[in-house]
Amino acid sequence: MKQRVVLFFGLAILLSAGWQGCQRLQVWRALQREDLSAAQVAALAQSQSSAVLWERAGWLAWRAEQPDQARAYLLRARAGGTLSPQGYGLLGDLYANDGQLDTAVNFWQQAIAEGAPQTSVWHIRLAQVAESRQAWQSAIEHYRAALAEEPANEQIVYRLGLLLSIFEPNAAQAYLSRLAKGDPLHAQAAEELRQDLLLGSLQDSPAYTLTLVGRTLAKQEEWALAVTALQRATTIAPQYAEAWAFLGQALESSGQDGGEALETALHINPDSLSANILSALYWRKHNQPERALVYAYRGAENDPQNPLWQMEIGLTLGQMGNLPAAAKHYRQATTLNPDAPQTWRALATFCINYNYDLQATGLPAARQAVLLAFDDPLSLETLGRVYLRLGNLLLARRFAQQALQQDPGLVSAYLDLGTIAALQGDMTQAQRMFETVLTLAPNSPEAEQVRRLLSQQ
Repeated sequence: MKQRVVLFFGLAILLSAGWQGCQRLQVWRALQREDLSAAQVAALAQSQSSAVLWERAGWLAWRAEQPDQARAYLLRARAGGTLSPQGYGLLGDLYANDGQLDTAVNFWQQAIAEGAPQTSVWHIRLAQVAESRQAWQSAIEHYRAALAEEPANEQIVYRLGLLLSIFEPNAAQAYLSRLAKGDPLHAQAAEELRQDLLLGSLQDSPAYTLTLVGRTLAKQEEWALAVTALQRATTIAPQYAEAWAFLGQALESSGQDGGEALETALHINPDSLSANILSALYWRKHNQPERALVYAYRGAENDPQNPLWQMEIGLTLGQMGNLPAAAKHYRQATTLNPDAPQTWRALATFCINYNYDLQATGLPAARQAVLLAFDDPLSLETLGRVYLRLGNLLLARRFAQQALQQDPGLVSAYLDLGTIAALQGDMTQAQRMFETVLTLAPNSPEAEQVRRLLSQQ
């Protein structure tokens, strides 16, 4: 198909070139032949001074996975003044693959300007570059142009919906609604944003709306967009502590320092639950658990019936090595909300992580989590991990398998099954499970653990 496209454009240029009959015949034959290599066509292009053949050589080199040669040949065709729109597009791809995005953008724009029959592909590439540079309005324009050609492209609709939820919330609803019956992941994310926009419109507060949207984008790990939404919220309402608090979290997760934003939130409202919990997380992440405890205890004083604070205090005390005190706070969380499987699961996970009182505390807690939610994959997997630590491989495998029946993408269960297989000497099965972890979640903590295990073999 690619070859026929090049041939078509080559012939169109050839017929308008006004060459002498012999030259035209030689070029025509070269374009017709399919057994010539890129180098052979380039040699003929050199002897005939043919821009058409230079482009043909460029496409052949690209098909032969010779990117440097392809780029050199296409540039010769461009110098001859007859590079096709598709040729400009391919040049853009080649420069992009080499990390030269500015040059790539110029060639993609030229492909559109030259009247390529399918410009959506270049608009999408330009939109993606614009997003990477946080040139949001440019990204919106290119996605809209691409959608005009591909109105059924769900990925374009999704990206537009995300961007417009920040910059044109009234227009975003139409795009987000279109995703309701599409890919489940897109549908769920779009519905969450749509509900944020609806709730925000009822409050008639743009800053509140943007904060809701920013939190949802953070949940979806769209960190750059989350930061942008929350920064706009703080600009509109500089005294809105919640917006500052979640901005701090988003900045941290995007690789920046969110400490100043969190301090601003606490300065505005020292009793803000969000600001305190996120400050506790911030200092714990920065290996200063003593400072984290200050905010966790403050939150517990202001919201004494919320088990979240007890779990946060327990997590921080565990990091400090005070395991008995940490366990006490985890138990307090289960007392505050005994019907919530997550509080029991948190207690069991603490026991697993620190190998603390597994038989007397961890196992009953994990069992209780399963009793409260017998079809919850995380609770099932947690109980399996307790059995794994206790050396009961049969039950450990059973609960890991049950967890995967509920959630086939649960990477921690695959890690458990791989570990069990390795302990039983079945390295073929262990390898399969470990490779599944690396495939499903290559950047996850489970994947890092797999790599450590494999490096020890």
